[in-house]
Amino acid sequence: MSDAPGWALALPMYNGSPGVAGASRALLNQVIHGLKAAGWTEPMSVADPGADLHGFWLSPRMLLSQTCGYPLVTRLQDQVEVLARPHYRVKGCEDHSYSSFVLVRADAGISDLAGLHGTRLAVNSPDSHSGMNALRHLLAPVAASRLVDGRFFRQVLWSGGHANSLGMLQAGLADCAAIDCVSLAYFAEHQPGLVQGLRTIAQTAQAPSLPWICNKRLSPAQRDCLLQLVLDLPSSAPLAGSTLHLEHFEPSALADYQPIREMEGMAIAQGYGVLQ
Repeated sequence: MSDAPGWALALPMYNGSPGVAGASRALLNQVIHGLKAAGWTEPMSVADPGADLHGFWLSPRMLLSQTCGYPLVTRLQDQVEVLARPHYRVKGCEDHSYSSFVLVRADAGISDLAGLHGTRLAVNSPDSHSGMNALRHLLAPVAASRLVDGRFFRQVLWSGGHANSLGMLQAGLADCAAIDCVSLAYFAEHQPGLVQGLRTIAQTAQAPSLPWICNKRLSPAQRDCLLQLVLDLPSSAPLAGSTLHLEHFEPSALADYQPIREMEGMAIAQGYGVLQ
């Protein structure tokens, strides 16, 4: 992220294709326009947070962003403000929640979760809900009784992103992965080559969709102004619906993300506290 003065806005979670990235920038510019029209005078710009997303989310310059629910409840909870959660009009989303699909290659002889035992798993990040925590929760009843030397998978490979996980599946470097349903919908639409030759064997439980967050030092009036502009985006920004498939937003708070902690706790209670 640059050292330019003023507020910075970024939506880094789903920017895997130029079309989605461009639509996200358009939404943020719409917010900036609305804030200026409401009398905000500080400089504001759409930022590229770079690889250090946590650094951006914790920056005093961060005005508006989107994070994952798992780092929100484990690392960010006291340092950012939850503003709203979106509803995406894609397969795998229900109301203001989302799920992940567990994918394997179409020609793999794997039909269910038990069939993943001893395979190679690609995971986008250790602090991802969609790729790690949701899968851990789904697998716990199956995996806990099948551990060999404490492991269910032969190997867990940290890919660095859902697109990378899909690439590893197709290249034969991994055998399975859990992919966020919104990411999967965007890939299918904008980068269909990433999902060709793959099939779904399971779906994780629903969890609150990825939260839009804001800076905790905003005044209540500033927060309310920002929230209203976000709530209006599906109707005020055409690309919100046509490209990002955003249906609407729900005002939210940190407490709405407790189910993600509960899913973690359920996996631990069943003896599968670490995805391995």
